[in-house]
Amino acid sequence: MTPAGLNAGMDTDLLRISRPVHGVIHYVISLVLVLAPWAEGFAQEKTAALVPVGVGVLGLLNSLCTDYEFGLIPLITFSAHLALDTAFGLLLAASPWMFGFDDRISTPHLMFGLLQVTSAVLTRNVPARTPGSHSR
Repeated sequence: MTPAGLNAGMDTDLLRISRPVHGVIHYVISLVLVLAPWAEGFAQEKTAALVPVGVGVLGLLNSLCTDYEFGLIPLITFSAHLALDTAFGLLLAASPWMFGFDDRISTPHLMFGLLQVTSAVLTRNVPARTPGSHSR
């Protein structure tokens, strides 16, 4: 079976996330990451706690400074936003092994890191249509 044949008859657009949905998911994940060390009981592990808090704060800044439906200060493109989401997610997922705390805690870092990467990869980089707008 060829790679093109893998998606034959399947509407792959149904598997995609809209920018507004991505925005909601992104803010929720970022806030959860900031709170995760206390909610999951690993706040006493300095490095293990610092990574998700740092990624969460950077994620919030990333969203606030993106030129999209949920941004406040349009400093970066949505494509750059998605690239940063992917990089932050990979860092978060790999952090227990990179920074040597995998013997104490790794599941939240891996799970939320992969969730962040998945969200970035599945997001359509197309602005949401507003009522009365016409596609050209």
